[in-house]
Amino acid sequence: MRPAFATLALPLLLSACDAAEGPPALPAAEMPPPLSGQLLVADSPQTLLAWSETAPAARDGHPGLLERVEFGQKAFVRAVVTDFTPTGQADDRVVGSLRLRGPDGGVLHTETVGAAAEDLEATAPGVLFLRPGLDLLFDPGDRVGTYVIEADLRRGARQVTLTRPLQVASGGEFLPPEVGAAP
Repeated sequence: MRPAFATLALPLLLSACDAAEGPPALPAAEMPPPLSGQLLVADSPQTLLAWSETAPAARDGHPGLLERVEFGQKAFVRAVVTDFTPTGQADDRVVGSLRLRGPDGGVLHTETVGAAAEDLEATAPGVLFLRPGLDLLFDPGDRVGTYVIEADLRRGARQVTLTRPLQVASGGEFLPPEVGAAP
């Protein structure tokens, strides 16, 4: 004969284990889609603006976007959300962080970034440049190799992690964004 407490204890134990796992996950149909975005590295702020005005299908390989930089060359780095539709709510924002990692994987610089519905590019529906960006200038005192730019962006429950390598032929240093610069 089994003691009566064993019959009651097992369901209580199972429900305690279920509670420890946290709230149930949303069904896949109810999960918000991830944000769509890109990390852009350009030769000028004007290139960034021109990219945003280009048809989405023609943006890859846009002139002035950089994959490699040389000694003395400026690079303008921006995180961009490409599918932003305003909701009309007061807290309608995208926030996140932008990081630059050196060839050894160490974080060289982190910047908190953000933008709101009022920052949408008028000439490019859905394009939202997060600010500030990183303006980089490379010199011989820095390490040659592949640097990695990372961004973690979120808008409510929607989020995306972006990563982009940048080959440096002659090194680099962080500069604050130029005052009044385009996106």
